[in-house]
Amino acid sequence: MNALLLSLLLGTLYADEPAFIPYTPPGGTFTCELPPGWSALEERSVRGISSRMFGPRDDERVRPAYHIHQVQKDTPGFIPLMEGLKRELRCEGACARIATPMQAWRISERGAKVFEVRESRLFPQETLPAEPVMLHHFYAFIPDKEDYFIVKLTVDEDAFDAYRSEFRRFLQKFRILSSRR
Repeated sequence: MNALLLSLLLGTLYADEPAFIPYTPPGGTFTCELPPGWSALEERSVRGISSRMFGPRDDERVRPAYHIHQVQKDTPGFIPLMEGLKRELRCEGACARIATPMQAWRISERGAKVFEVRESRLFPQETLPAEPVMLHHFYAFIPDKEDYFIVKLTVDEDAFDAYRSEFRRFLQKFRILSSRR
């Protein structure tokens, strides 16, 4: 009887927690957990393999998204990790960009560098009239032998606080599966 009461109590405590969905891209390079209602796709880029996860559309102009890039040393567009970090911290073109100092974290059992960037961009970029929108990016650079992963959250600045803890959870569950030998 006590075991039944305990299981009912624990079930009630965790009933409000959303059911995250395990996800592994077709390339099998990593595994993670996506929030309910998110969709994903994988594609090749000049720097390696890219996976993009998109949150549900809401009232925000910018749809929340996770971007995961496996930057591979043997690809034509390879940029070494430290140069990649510096590149993401820079402001190029007509933007206003402010970055937080880098911090050291452990992600997928590796030493990683994380930082946040606030950036003003014109939105929508494809059509006129466009208006400035404040974006908030949360970056994680995770080394993987000679390659590395860039994991990024992009959201509208006004929505960032709602996604910060979810993205930290995402990073805790992120696991690199295939490393070069």
